[in-house]
Amino acid sequence: MGRRVSLFHICMFIVLFACFGAVSYLLYVTLQYHHIPDNQQLDIAGTPSQQMLKNDTVYRIATWNIGWGAYTPSFSAYQETGAMQDGTPSRGLYAKASDQSTVEGTLRSIIAQAKQLQATMILLQEVDGPSGRSRKVDERAMIESGMAGFESVWAENQHTAFLLWPPKDIQGSTTSGLLTLSQHPIEEAVRRSYQADDAFPEIYFNLDPCFSIASLPVENGKTLYLINSQMVGAVKPLQLQKLVDVMLQIQDEGNYAVCGGDFSMVLAKTQFPTIQQKPVWAMEIDRNAIPDGLILYADEKTPTVRAADIPYQRGITYTTIVDGFLVTKGVRAQVSTVDIDFTLSDHQPVLLDFVLE
Repeated sequence: MGRRVSLFHICMFIVLFACFGAVSYLLYVTLQYHHIPDNQQLDIAGTPSQQMLKNDTVYRIATWNIGWGAYTPSFSAYQETGAMQDGTPSRGLYAKASDQSTVEGTLRSIIAQAKQLQATMILLQEVDGPSGRSRKVDERAMIESGMAGFESVWAENQHTAFLLWPPKDIQGSTTSGLLTLSQHPIEEAVRRSYQADDAFPEIYFNLDPCFSIASLPVENGKTLYLINSQMVGAVKPLQLQKLVDVMLQIQDEGNYAVCGGDFSMVLAKTQFPTIQQKPVWAMEIDRNAIPDGLILYADEKTPTVRAADIPYQRGITYTTIVDGFLVTKGVRAQVSTVDIDFTLSDHQPVLLDFVLE
């Protein structure tokens, strides 16, 4: 009888210890959760290699969500779900890149590709600082050191506690953000906060959506406000409204604004070959939310993003267009997507050749 009581006490102690550990961990994750305040000044690093912008001169901006160096064609993401056209459900597998050498090799290829774009301004999204999911590679530092002649501005938009999830591929902690690169001088830069989706379980991934604004002087005395943006969550329409309001204010002040990035909403109704159903995240942008004066540029011929619930195969994996540019009056432009068949990311680079009138 005494042995049974002793075993019971041991079992109770184990259960209580496990409950205490679980509660302590949830408290730790919850206390780590916070949002960066709006209107934060950002540091400018590096030395520009070109002079200030001029009117009536053709310039090129590139935007590219690099997928933290993990999204090679064979990669699928555990949080992504979908279905094939016959109804078969599909789900991604991984929370982390396969290994450090893969991330470093992918980043070297991304840097080489970025140089080939021949853009003097480059907007990158999902650039990690040392993070568990990207195998502790400091992607920001690697890109900045590999892109000589560019000034850089960093705006953090994700910062998580150490996440013990998913059980088969624990993610760890994540620091990620937007990296703006410019060969033209940047006067100042600011981080503007988007409204966050604070529903469960998003709060534990501490998505802190934002856009950064870099101010580039123009020879005619005006300013080009170069905006790097990534929208996320169910509140993307509200995020779009804030971006539009900011750009209209810039336009009303007689300056220029060019926003490039991952809108996370379908920008064109082009249908590309696939044997997958349209995923739930592929909501269409509300064109009525973009007022007269602002122009949305998206290349309708080429997809810019692929679904990540399965490995990428051309003609099989769902693809659509979510990356592009929004510009104010006085910016005359032409857009094109660089088709690299999703070899380096789940997104493709998009270019905007433009003239300031």
